[in-house]
Amino acid sequence: MTALGNAIHACIATAFTDPGAPLDEARVACILEGFGLKGAIDPAGLVRQIGALEQWISSRWPNCRRHVEIPIESILPNGQVMHGRIDLLLETKDGWVLLDHKANPAPKDRWGQVAVEHGGQLFIYADALARATDRSVIESWIILPVAAGAIQITAGMP
Repeated sequence: MTALGNAIHACIATAFTDPGAPLDEARVACILEGFGLKGAIDPAGLVRQIGALEQWISSRWPNCRRHVEIPIESILPNGQVMHGRIDLLLETKDGWVLLDHKANPAPKDRWGQVAVEHGGQLFIYADALARATDRSVIESWIILPVAAGAIQITAGMP
């Protein structure tokens, strides 16, 4: 699952880095092969999922600016240094939107558990980003490309 997650991250990053070079099945197949995953998942299916993600972003946050694989670092209240990478960061007129993708195939009835397991990461990233930029994070989402869904992380979680 780690290799699959890394390959999916690479495909999403490729798709959102240069909108002028659309992600196609051949590029996805090449990326999957590079991760030793040839035949593990259907490249056409992943292209469709990433296309659906793009359409969702475009309709929900029109005119947002997309930033891919953004490094983030912060000192936590306990003094520990946090190093991370924001998978996809949307810059809107109202503030930031954080999107973190997980290659978790969990069915919808287990998405609450996925949110609890990974929501803390988004809260830490949101806090660090808001402090570094003086702009608020207006929404945080876990994107599940394998399970074909998205989970909004809200203040009442983790």
